[in-house]
Amino acid sequence: MIQYMAMETTDKVAILLGDMPENKSKFIDKLFTKYFTQEPIDFFDSPEQVQPYYKKVVLIGDMKVSAKIKKDLGIINVPFNFDLTQNNVERFVYLLGGVLKTSPVNGHEIVKDINRVHQIFTWCKEAGEFAFDFETEGLEWWKDKPTVLSITFQAGYGYVIPIYHFEHVWSYEELTSILEGFQNLMEDVDVVKIGHNIKFDLHVYKEWFKGDYRGLLHDTMIMHHLIDENSVQDLETVSVKFFPECYGYSISPSDWAKVPLEELSYYASIDTNNTFRLKVVFEDFLLDDPELYNYYCNVSIPLLKTLERMEYDGVYVSDDRISDSIAYSKDVIDSLYKELRNYKEVLLFERHVSRRITKESIAKIESKVKKTKNDEEKLQTLRACPETYEVNFASPKQLAELLYSEEGFNFIPPKDCRTGQPMLSTGVEVLQDIDHPFITLLQTYRSALKIMGTYFEGLQKASINGKIHTTFLQHGTVTGRLSSRNPNLQNLIMRTKYERLQGMVDRVKQLFIPPQGKVFVGADLSQAELRVIASVSQDPEMIKAYNEGLDLHTTTGARLAGVGIEDFKAMEPDKRKNFRQIAKSANFGYVYGLSVEGYQNYVKLQTGKDISKKEAAKHREAIFGTYKMLDVWHNKAVSYAKEHRFVRTLFGRKRHLPEINFTGKLGEEAQKHAINAPIQGTSAEWCNLIMILGSMITPPYVQWFNTIHDAIYFYCPEDKLHSVVEVINDIAMWLPVDAIFDMDKFKVKMKLEFSVSDKDWASVEEIEI
Repeated sequence: MIQYMAMETTDKVAILLGDMPENKSKFIDKLFTKYFTQEPIDFFDSPEQVQPYYKKVVLIGDMKVSAKIKKDLGIINVPFNFDLTQNNVERFVYLLGGVLKTSPVNGHEIVKDINRVHQIFTWCKEAGEFAFDFETEGLEWWKDKPTVLSITFQAGYGYVIPIYHFEHVWSYEELTSILEGFQNLMEDVDVVKIGHNIKFDLHVYKEWFKGDYRGLLHDTMIMHHLIDENSVQDLETVSVKFFPECYGYSISPSDWAKVPLEELSYYASIDTNNTFRLKVVFEDFLLDDPELYNYYCNVSIPLLKTLERMEYDGVYVSDDRISDSIAYSKDVIDSLYKELRNYKEVLLFERHVSRRITKESIAKIESKVKKTKNDEEKLQTLRACPETYEVNFASPKQLAELLYSEEGFNFIPPKDCRTGQPMLSTGVEVLQDIDHPFITLLQTYRSALKIMGTYFEGLQKASINGKIHTTFLQHGTVTGRLSSRNPNLQNLIMRTKYERLQGMVDRVKQLFIPPQGKVFVGADLSQAELRVIASVSQDPEMIKAYNEGLDLHTTTGARLAGVGIEDFKAMEPDKRKNFRQIAKSANFGYVYGLSVEGYQNYVKLQTGKDISKKEAAKHREAIFGTYKMLDVWHNKAVSYAKEHRFVRTLFGRKRHLPEINFTGKLGEEAQKHAINAPIQGTSAEWCNLIMILGSMITPPYVQWFNTIHDAIYFYCPEDKLHSVVEVINDIAMWLPVDAIFDMDKFKVKMKLEFSVSDKDWASVEEIEI
């Protein structure tokens, strides 16, 4: 290894290189030369070569160093025992972040001249592409003003234009000119717009610049998610992963509206510079995988535009109904609380604790050698009127004492499976094993508080003049399904096991209403995943059932009952319903490769019924005996995953499975993902494509506002309902997958089921097409 001799100076950093492969030491040499150039650095092979007057001494790798030398030199140890992959470069730079400062990563200009602003907009048009990013006062784009606009159209340099920053110098006329100039740039169809989580910046632009956008968009967050869905997607983490010199550039102010312009501009310019550079890197990655690039262009970006409009337009809610629901829920919660407090064990426990804390207070005062007049008065008060205690049911410590102490309920606590020690836990997973009316009442009370906070109070806070603007996440799951947050409109509660809370639950969907003159419409892909499985597995029985218009659950139910379809339909309704319910569990359980034991648990979860291992095995035989190609497809999917370490949806998106060749639980889980990820992903993508094409084809009076897995929701004028429904159903059945994605035609047609209401989400009813 090359030895770098030290120079006698006190401002240098000494790097001790311990044992490591030659390729790693060369890499470190290059890394320091490239990224850590602000401070003089010398490299050494042994601590004896290092003089004690170096500013810092860093040990990288394995090296035996005595405790005395470590102390004398003040050595900082940074282990280097990992492989040199892109992910670990990020980790390495992170470890060194507390030791050395990275180099400046780009230049920037704070633009304060109006002519210069328009010159920059012109340069963006000439370049044909630019990355942009708004820094805002907060994250609520409908009310938080943009403080600065950062733009990069050439790597290494950024331009930061103050907008509503408190240090801006613009007159009203100049600010108006900036807004109009940027609007003109955004509406230029020939200019490519680049962002990281660009939907947010598009919302800010539309709200505060009052313009629209045209032309091609790129989102580096979505690009990275397609390349590596298992990683974190925020801009700083992704940037450091590919550009280690950027480590530590971000800021975390308590108030974004008060960050000085110089500090904010440095941060904002690095954001857009990194975004611009990442787009180039990621486009190369995607172009190396034509299927994935095709997916990005024909699904991801069109979906981004559709979701942006949905988020911006919002979902309608009734503020009056929210207020009424809060009042109703408070009565329910107060009633439950009073019942909890009036339990005999609670009253006795509180009396005991009151006596104890009173005794402790008296003893503390009496232990004083010299008592004040106030002490004497307090003693008299405590003896005449003891301190009162009320258990706080929201306090884990107080609740645990109530539940497990002899003075309380004296429940036997569960034992930790590792240590064998009692666990005084108040978690749901522990309390559900305690069979007592108080526990049921407590869980009911907790659930009521959660419904109140999450739905009624949460939606009231989120409502902006009767509209809610959720955020849909294209990067929120590894499966490719969309998720939603602030608030989550994809996980609205529909049922509860606590009968007393059903009234609260019923009110949740009643809050969502159609706008005046329109109806609420839901379109649900019928058995989407099973239809995808039929096509993927090429199973003739499944294909035949769907093409003949049969219900697959009915077909499976007849097989489980050991009768033909007609005899099954002639069964007593309750008996037929029971077989169909189990068939539904079998279809959705075994087709995804569940074990017999896993299937037993699945049936219990879905139907509430216990079945024997023998019966579960019989169901498995019925499924795979009827649909013989399922096993073949399972084996093919797992074999492909083991060879490539990923699987694809039919539209080309990847699901990486790095643990697929592991033994044990991790490998088993990965094999399950190899089977179900392409199916769940494909059905969700089919739904997304319906939404994308539907939003393009249907007139502007059709407003799309939500999607949940295999269902989409929109508002529509009642007199246009049937014509709109026919168009959307045709899109679902005849999605042009062959022309766009170059794959074999589906062997079965997709089918949408529609439900409509002119009142609210809770009262939708199915309609015939």
